[in-house]
Amino acid sequence: MKISLGALSAHKGKSIDDLIKESTDASLERSNYNNPTEVSSLLQAIGLNTAPLAPYMAQLEEAMKRRHRIVHRADENPNGGRGNHRVASISTPTLDAWIGNTQNFVRDVLAQV
Repeated sequence: MKISLGALSAHKGKSIDDLIKESTDASLERSNYNNPTEVSSLLQAIGLNTAPLAPYMAQLEEAMKRRHRIVHRADENPNGGRGNHRVASISTPTLDAWIGNTQNFVRDVLAQV
């Protein structure tokens, strides 16, 4: 990517490290990863070893699919009818497992950075 001197002048006084961090943060704010394959591709592109992260991918995929249903289908329960809520339920143990899995995944990613 080319950057003009005019564009850089707005960042006068900042270190290169600060510019890289700001740019990365801004890019990640706009990014969206829909499945573990996309996450793995990104991590490989920045030079991380994804093999140790493989144990986390199945649960990450479950959580990502649920997020997709929430965002695009308002988490509608496919099991309609009497006795079923309009919104799909989720158990506390499932949610706790997803949270723990995500925290461990992030911990192991950050350990490589």
